[in-house]
Amino acid sequence: MAHFNIFVEIYYCIIIFIVSLLLIKIVIELSKKFNFIIYPNSERWSKRIVAQNGGVSFFFTYVISFIIFNKYITNFYFFYVIILAFLFGLYDDYMQLKPSKKLFIQLLISFFLIVNLINQKHSLIISSQSIIFIILGIFTIISISNAINIIDNVDGLSSSIVFIISLSFLIINFNQHGFNYFLSLFTFLISFSFLFYNWNPAKIFMGDSGSMQFGFIISYLFLSTNFIGHISLFNIIASFNLIAYPLIEIFFISIRRILSGKKFHKGGRDHFSHRLIYYGFSEKESVLLINLVQLIYTIFYFLFIAYSFNYILIIIYFIYNIFILIIILKLMLIPVYDKEFEINFKKALGMK
Repeated sequence: MAHFNIFVEIYYCIIIFIVSLLLIKIVIELSKKFNFIIYPNSERWSKRIVAQNGGVSFFFTYVISFIIFNKYITNFYFFYVIILAFLFGLYDDYMQLKPSKKLFIQLLISFFLIVNLINQKHSLIISSQSIIFIILGIFTIISISNAINIIDNVDGLSSSIVFIISLSFLIINFNQHGFNYFLSLFTFLISFSFLFYNWNPAKIFMGDSGSMQFGFIISYLFLSTNFIGHISLFNIIASFNLIAYPLIEIFFISIRRILSGKKFHKGGRDHFSHRLIYYGFSEKESVLLINLVQLIYTIFYFLFIAYSFNYILIIIYFIYNIFILIIILKLMLIPVYDKEFEINFKKALGMK
């Protein structure tokens, strides 16, 4: 690896941050000019007309970042994953792929990603252990990438959660200054800059082209940081906290939809962020509360790493999860699928 210089890195980071801001602004203007915008509909929470191609700015910022830090990057092979995720998401943004086709493409990208992960440590040898790891790895990648996608349901939520998660991986990988560190750094800078335009009231949405890039990158960082070379119960429990909220959301919302006779993969106004707003919080307050939940889970991760299975820590963690579960169950009881409730609430908000 090339010699590391902190001042050069800071200088490059400032450049990437400014470039990202400029690219987002350009994408917003081009989206307006060529009518690449999202109109309010029954599945979306926003009642405004908003540009939807945030993922385009993400992709070109990643390209520029890889070029700027090329002498520190050792895994250019991974960039093909970013390209595939971007093109897949962009195509889905405009063509609305069927769930079966989306799953098939996600399986292909996930397989490509997991093989890349294994080859980082050693050559891929077909065995029962490697097959099990590949299957579980693919399931994990698809779960995380869809979880990042599903929380993109109100202004600033997905981008702020990715900001917290990428900052966590940045801290974890800081001393190593390897590929994972720089990938975390790029994602941190991109999500942070995007928040300036995505925070309520949002001027642009990331779209599937953005959430798929973030989703596959976060899943890669999650697996490569926590599970390559050493898998244990402690690792599984501790590392869950790094991406707790997205996984909690996709799990409980999917179950609630299935129990209500809805298609679990179909979008709607039934997410936790929406339910908090139904409960009386503003959009900004609901996003900040969810960010606080994820931030506390992240703190638990670092406490587990520092103190392992400390009894007091485990008790506090157990109490916190019980508290979160009670809130979740309370929110799940809100009758969001009741037509009369929805109509009255829309009237109160001035939504059509």
